[in-house]
Amino acid sequence: MQQPPAHASADAGSSPMERPDPRSGGLDAAQRARLEQAARDAALLYPDNDELRGEAITAATQYLLGLLDPLSVGADLARVRLEDQRVRARVRQIAVMAFADGRSERSIARDVGVDRMNLRRWLGKSRSDRPTMQRRRRGIVE
Repeated sequence: MQQPPAHASADAGSSPMERPDPRSGGLDAAQRARLEQAARDAALLYPDNDELRGEAITAATQYLLGLLDPLSVGADLARVRLEDQRVRARVRQIAVMAFADGRSERSIARDVGVDRMNLRRWLGKSRSDRPTMQRRRRGIVE
């Protein structure tokens, strides 16, 4: 069975932000069986990501110990989504301003980690705004 990271150790009476260790003896046999199944599921879901696998197992442990419930993790997700929106607004604004200051689309897209076509949408451009190779070859560039 995959165990939570070593930093996950805490007793069953800890706060939800701490990560209890299932080896603490706070789980009965049925809960341990459910945790083992959750660990197998996590290994299938996140085969190449130890961090996500560990998070899934830790969440399962906290749920079984009564430290997490759907309402609390839903609230966490809502907070993270709001922060994601804020970060995306900052990224978009800085990207648009950097372009206005003369930076190339490619360099901005690379630096902020977005697809260049997405950046072009932010800039109010479309594919048709860019001269095609055929139009360039024929000298029909406006």
